[in-house]
Amino acid sequence: EAGTQGSPDISFNGTNFFVVWVDNRGGYGEIYGARVTPDGTVLDVGGIKLVNATGSRSNPRVGYCNGYWLCVWEDTREGDKDIYGTRVDGDGNVLDDPSILISEISLYDEYYPAVASDGNKFIVTYIENYGYKDVVNALVQTDGTILSHHRSTNSLIISRIYTDVAFCNNVYFALWKHTESYRMGIVGSRIDEDGVFLDDWYCKNVGITASVQRRPDCVFGGDSVLVVWKDNILGIEGELLDSTGNPLKKITIYFPGEKPAVAYEDPYYFCVWQDASDSTIKGKRIARDGMAMAETLLIEDSISYATALDVDGGAGTFCISWIKPGYPTGVYVCNIDTGGLIWQPPIDISNIPSTVFMLGSASVCFNDYNNGYLIAWSETDFFIDSIFCSSVGGYGGILYLRVPIGEGSYPSLTYDGSNYFCVYQSGGGLIGKWLSVGGEQRDSCYIPLYLYMPRVEFCGDGYLIIGQREGEVLGVKLSMDGSIIDSFKVSEGEDPSLAAHGYSYLIAYSSFTPYPYSSYRVWAELGSFTGVEEKEHELLLNTLKFRVIPNPFSTSVSIKCINTKDTQGGNIYEKQKVVLEIYDLTGRLVRTLNTDFYCLAHGVLWDGKEQNGKKVQAGVYFLKISYKKAGGIKTCNLLKIVKVR
Repeated sequence: EAGTQGSPDISFNGTNFFVVWVDNRGGYGEIYGARVTPDGTVLDVGGIKLVNATGSRSNPRVGYCNGYWLCVWEDTREGDKDIYGTRVDGDGNVLDDPSILISEISLYDEYYPAVASDGNKFIVTYIENYGYKDVVNALVQTDGTILSHHRSTNSLIISRIYTDVAFCNNVYFALWKHTESYRMGIVGSRIDEDGVFLDDWYCKNVGITASVQRRPDCVFGGDSVLVVWKDNILGIEGELLDSTGNPLKKITIYFPGEKPAVAYEDPYYFCVWQDASDSTIKGKRIARDGMAMAETLLIEDSISYATALDVDGGAGTFCISWIKPGYPTGVYVCNIDTGGLIWQPPIDISNIPSTVFMLGSASVCFNDYNNGYLIAWSETDFFIDSIFCSSVGGYGGILYLRVPIGEGSYPSLTYDGSNYFCVYQSGGGLIGKWLSVGGEQRDSCYIPLYLYMPRVEFCGDGYLIIGQREGEVLGVKLSMDGSIIDSFKVSEGEDPSLAAHGYSYLIAYSSFTPYPYSSYRVWAELGSFTGVEEKEHELLLNTLKFRVIPNPFSTSVSIKCINTKDTQGGNIYEKQKVVLEIYDLTGRLVRTLNTDFYCLAHGVLWDGKEQNGKKVQAGVYFLKISYKKAGGIKTCNLLKIVKVR
C-alpha cells in the first residue's frame, strides 16, 4: 500500500500470528493488522483497519488471551494522547469499534503502552504524563471490560519512557526506562494478578549495573588529597587518598547535589555544591582524616541554577564563587572562615552591563601576598566572549572591580607566588596571561593546543594545564615564561579537574568503564615533575641546539641538531632514537618523523606534507622534538616553523 508503515508488533494465538503496525496510507497514522500463518502466508492481504475515529494513532502493541487478540495504541481523537484498544478474534474480526478507552479519562497524555496476559485477562501498562511520570497498569477482561487501574506510586520520578510487560508464575513483570541523570537506565517492578505493584518506588535495577559518576574536583591537603564528584544515585561523594594515590576513606557528603567543587585550608577541606532539591548552594567542612562535619552550611538560598561554581582557600578563609543566571545576572562570592562563620554574605562582584546576555564559567584563586582572592569569569556581549576579573579580601570587601583580561572563554586561574596566571580558550588555542595581585596585565603567551574548559595549576617550576578534546583528557606543561615543555595524553575521558602541590599533581576525570560497571566512573592519575641529578652527558643533552633551515620555508625544511659532539669529538647520542612531531595551530598532529641523532647531525628533511602525502597549507606550525635521557626522563622542545606559499 502507498504511504509509510512502521512500529510493528506481533503475537501468536497457537494457530496464526497477528501483526499490527502504524500505516499512513490515508495521510495520517492509523492502526492496521494482518494474520499470518506459520508457513508465512498472509491471510489478510493489505491489512485490516482496526479503528475508525478522528485524530491519529501511534505505537501499537498486541497480546493474546483466550481466543482474542488485544491491540492497544496511543490515540489523539480527544485532543490529548490517550491509550485505546480493540479486540480481534481468530477470524480477523474487529470486535470493538468504537475502540475501548484503556487509560482513565484525563486532560493529560498517556503514552508507551504494552500488553500481556496471565491466561485469564490482559494487563496494559503505560506512562501517565501528569506531574511526576508514573507507570500505570490497567486490567482488562477478555470481553473488553476495564477492571481496575493501579499506579507504581507517587515516586517523584519526572522522566520515564517506554514500557514492556510479561507474565510468569502468577506474577507480571513490567519494565520502563528512567531518563533522569541521577538514575538513567532500565528498571522494573513485579505486579501481582490484581494489578498491585509489589516493589517500592525505587523498583528493581535491570539495565543499571552501576551509578554514573561525573564532574570530579580535587585538591591537595598536606599529605593527602581529596577527590569529590557527583554520583547520579548517591549525590555528592568523595574519596580521600594518600600522597601515593592509595585510597584511605570513602566519604558520603550530601544527597542530592550537583556541580561539586572542593578546596583546602588547614585543618579542613571545604566542599560546595548546588542542592538539586531546592537549588540552594551549600557547603560542608571535612577534616583531614575524611570525617565530614555534621553541619551543612547554607551559602545561597535564592538561586534557580548556578551555571558555574568554584571555591579556593587560604589564610584561614574560603571564597566561594558562582554565576547567578536570569535577571539580573551576575558573578557572586561568599567568604567564610575555617570555623564555618560567614564573613562576607553573597555579593555581586561583576557589575554586568545590560548588554551582556550570557555568563559562562568562573574561577577563583587565593594569593598569599595580600591574602585576597581573584575571581575571573567569561561573558558574552554582542556575540563576543570576553574575560573579566574582580578581587575580594579574604574576609570580604571588594578590592577592585571588573578588570578586563581579554577575549575568550572558560578562564582558569592559578597563583605562582608572584603573579596570577590566567589560561582561557581563544580561537583555536589557549591564551595564558599574567596578572599582578593588583590586577595589572603583564605578559601573555599563546599555547597552540585546543583544549576545552582548560584547568591550570602552578606545579613545581612551571604551569600544568589539562583539558579535554574529542573524548580525551590532554595535558601540557609550560615553563615559567610560557614555553611549552611537553604535551601528553592522560586518558580517554571527560570533565577533567586538576590539583597540584609542589612538584606533585593529581588529574581526576570521568571515563566510561565497561567492565564491571558499564557506566561512567571517576578515575585519578597521580604524578610529579621531578628533576634528576645532572651527569656530564646529561648536561650536554640539556644544551642541545636544534636549527630549522630555511625558516620560513616554501617547499621543504631541514631540521638539524648542531652540537651532538662531546669534548673528545665523539657523537654521544648517535644511537638514541628521536621522534619529530609537527602540529598545526589547532594542536592537530600533521606529521611524525622517526629518526636518530646521527641523522639529525646531518639534517632531517620535512617536505611540507602531511602523513597522507597532502601538502600543508601556508601558516604557522610547531615542531616537537622528543627523546629520552639516560635516566629515562622524557625531554621535549618546541620550535615554530612558518610555511609560506
